[in-house]
Amino acid sequence: MTHRRIDSHQHFWRRSRGDYHWLTPSMTALWHDFEPDQLRPHLLARGISGCIAVQAAESVEESLFLLDHSRQHPWIEGVVGWVDLRSPTAIADLTRLRTHGPLVGIRPMLQDHADDRWILDARCQPALAWMATHGIRFDALVRPHQLGAIARLMDRYPTLRVVVDHMAKPSIALGRDWPESGPWLRGLQGLAQRGAYIKLSGALTEAKPGAGARDLRPFVDPVLEAFGPSRTMWGSDWPVVLGASSYAHWDTITQDLLVGMRTADREQVLGASCARFYGLPETTPSSP
Repeated sequence: MTHRRIDSHQHFWRRSRGDYHWLTPSMTALWHDFEPDQLRPHLLARGISGCIAVQAAESVEESLFLLDHSRQHPWIEGVVGWVDLRSPTAIADLTRLRTHGPLVGIRPMLQDHADDRWILDARCQPALAWMATHGIRFDALVRPHQLGAIARLMDRYPTLRVVVDHMAKPSIALGRDWPESGPWLRGLQGLAQRGAYIKLSGALTEAKPGAGARDLRPFVDPVLEAFGPSRTMWGSDWPVVLGASSYAHWDTITQDLLVGMRTADREQVLGASCARFYGLPETTPSSP
């Protein structure tokens, strides 16, 4: 049985929608519209059969925009959307999104919150409990100092399925001498022990320009050791990755990072772990 390839993390945006407040003209590589017809050739060229579209704006409307894309393009197999978890309407918003298309997860943009314990706020708890009960996954967009709050969240909701985006954004540009590497890794190990998954994505954005596998390996190898191939999933972070490299080059670097790994383990990282986490088929159905 051969597992298929899945891109666990990519984005679409249309600037005229007006809710991408973080996106500015100074981001020359990203100051464009990015829609499914632009991504599809990259997937086909790398033998990738499907992807997960992840929110890039803090609005329910953007989540509906992504879900509309997924309904038009079946290879967009799931959407990780956004709702204001503190809002009294959060559960109604979650229900609305879920009935609109394949909502597989929610991602609050925790990296942008000054309060490290924001996700533990009492106002967030009814929606989080609903997510845990209804199988909606939690994408943790966090920085290393926020990992402790995610550990407490997982202790509070043992059935809530959690994946850490972008390896929690370690300072890869500082290399092995990054002073916070110890707390970062211990934080991730704590989440791994609780059953979390992790995304091998966003690494080039945190590295020096022109970084390759040798620069990333001191960060990727400990992640693979902590989570194992069966809970590590590859993602392109397209189009954000274009600020550092091409889609194809990031995939090539990933292949270099996985050299020496058993074929079955490589298949886990490149697709099967994503499928298992988000509840997608792990293999391509056989033709009758």
